[in-house]
Amino acid sequence: MASPPNLLIITGPTGVGKTSAAVRVAEELDGEIISADSRQVYRGLVIGTAAPGPDLQERVPHHFINEIDPRKAWSAGAFAAQAAERIEDILSRGRQPIVVGGSGLYLRALTEGFFEEPDTDQEERQEVRDRLRERLEEEGLEVLYQELEERDPEWADRLEPGDTQRILRGLEVFEIHGTPLSELQEKHEPEPPIEANWCRVLLERDREDLYERLDQRVENLLDSGWLGEARSLQAAGVPSGAPGLTGLGYDVLFEHLRGALSLDDAVGTIQQRHRNYAKRQLTWFRNIEDAEVIHLEPEEGGEEAADRILEVWNEFTATYA
Repeated sequence: MASPPNLLIITGPTGVGKTSAAVRVAEELDGEIISADSRQVYRGLVIGTAAPGPDLQERVPHHFINEIDPRKAWSAGAFAAQAAERIEDILSRGRQPIVVGGSGLYLRALTEGFFEEPDTDQEERQEVRDRLRERLEEEGLEVLYQELEERDPEWADRLEPGDTQRILRGLEVFEIHGTPLSELQEKHEPEPPIEANWCRVLLERDREDLYERLDQRVENLLDSGWLGEARSLQAAGVPSGAPGLTGLGYDVLFEHLRGALSLDDAVGTIQQRHRNYAKRQLTWFRNIEDAEVIHLEPEEGGEEAADRILEVWNEFTATYA
């Protein structure tokens, strides 16, 4: 029986510098990048999600970038299953898969397996979903998020207050089963979709440095045409509550385009969302026990991070040779 492959994960909070470092690492390892980002997979969201641009994708093949319609749901389970298939394909071609992203739930689904919800009557499930959607329209997302915080605080703590899809998911599971989704996940032991020796590298920065980078990142995204991208999505009829648009700011830009919010207020709100998201990611990453942590100083960029990641990888592969 063949031994499990050695696979590399590069993770860390949004804005820490994963993308440029990962491309450099992939070039050194003759690799291909599997994006474990819950938003970069959606089509038409290239600028706002800070997805790798054409120049980086020409240097290294990327997977799960700009692939599915933003109106369609995309889940950790779907990612894990498809990522496992692509990893097998990459390995079969003699190349090195490198998983890169900050979506902790996606990484857990890939490395540990994904929780399978107990069987439920589909008609009942649809009734619950329809009811929650009606409440969303009538009461607003903030009210539903506050309710989720009461019913399943652990699940709510993992989410952005603007993450419509997962907020509704948590309330749906609680209403159907009478048990928090986080508790159901703990009770079930899923099977990982692929067996591997996982080398987990966690990039981190001082919080003040990270927050400054995130504030500047939002400014840079707007300078690069994010508002125009949002305008194109709005013109195409993509609703602000579409699965791909929740989270980091497209819905806020939609409000600005409708005249309900000034650009300055929109920018401030989006910057705060990015900081809040990074804070939640950091909370999640604290629970990763076997990650090799690389702390980056303000002056360290992608090249320096890549060199340090490669040092960790070389030591890891020597252990599992």
